[in-house]
Amino acid sequence: MKGFKSLVFFALVFDFSCSFLLNDKTTRPGTYNGGFLTDSHYNTLMDMIYQERQSRLRLEQYVTKIHERMFAVEQENLIMKTKINLLENKTYAFSDIILQNLQNETDLLAVNYQVVLKEQIDYSKRTLAVERDINAIKNVNSFSEFKQINNSTSDCLQLTQELHMLKSDVNDLKLDSIARKQDFIAILRKSNANEENVNQSFRRINMTQESLQQKVQIMASKGKSSD
Repeated sequence: MKGFKSLVFFALVFDFSCSFLLNDKTTRPGTYNGGFLTDSHYNTLMDMIYQERQSRLRLEQYVTKIHERMFAVEQENLIMKTKINLLENKTYAFSDIILQNLQNETDLLAVNYQVVLKEQIDYSKRTLAVERDINAIKNVNSFSEFKQINNSTSDCLQLTQELHMLKSDVNDLKLDSIARKQDFIAILRKSNANEENVNQSFRRINMTQESLQQKVQIMASKGKSSD
C-alpha cells in the first residue's frame, strides 16, 4: 500500500513538472500555484522511488524463495511417495508370502490331524477287542487259554499307552494350529497398521502442499496490490 501511494505521488509530481529534466543543467520550471520543485522535494522524490524499488526487489526475492521452497517440498514429496509405494509393495509381498506359508502349514496340519485321528480310531477298535478278551478270563478252563488272555492283556496295556501318546500328538497339533491362527491374525493387524501409516503420510503430504499453495497465492495477491 505504501508503494502504491508513492507511485501516485510520483505521477502527480511528474505531471506538474513535465519540463523538468533530472540532471545538473536543468533550469527551473515555471511556477505552479506560486511554488517551485525544490532540491528538498527532488531528494524526497528520489528517496521514495528508491524505497519503492527496494520494496519491490525484496518482494520478488521473497516470492522467489517461496517458489524455490515449494519446488523443493514437491521434490521431497515425490521421493517420499516413491518410498511409501515401495514400502507398501514390500509389505503386501511379505504379507502374501507369510499368508501362503501359513496356509500351506495349516493344510499340512489338517492332513496330519486326519491321519492321527484315523490311527486313534484303529487303536480304539483294537482296545475294544482286547477288552473283550479280558472279559473272557472268567471262562478260563486251561493254562493255554490263560496264557492267550495274558498276552491279550499285555497288548491292551501297550495299546493304551499308544493311545495316550496319540492323544498327546492330537493335542499338540491342535495347539500348533491355534498358534498358527494367532500368527495369521497378528500379521493381518500389522498389515492394517502399515496401511494406516501410509494413509497418514499421504495426508500430511497433501496438507503441506495445500499450505504452500496458499502462501504463494497470498504473496501473489500482495504483489498485485502493490502494483
